[in-house]
Amino acid sequence: MIIKGTDLDEELRFRLYYMGLYPGSKVQIVRNDGRYPVLVEAHGSLIALSADIAEKVYAERVVEREGDQ
Repeated sequence: MIIKGTDLDEELRFRLYYMGLYPGSKVQIVRNDGRYPVLVEAHGSLIALSADIAEKVYAERVVEREGDQ
């Protein structure tokens, strides 16, 4: 998935930015089983997002073709 944007205040956007979650970042959802926190991997780090924050981070699913890096 690719982060497209957020609906967060400036302080939270900066906090996520420094954790590696910013527009254009490639992330993988590790756990989202309906219970929180949502766990995502970005840039080799595992990040836990609370329900309130996870609902305000917008991403787009990207389908990688075989042979793509």
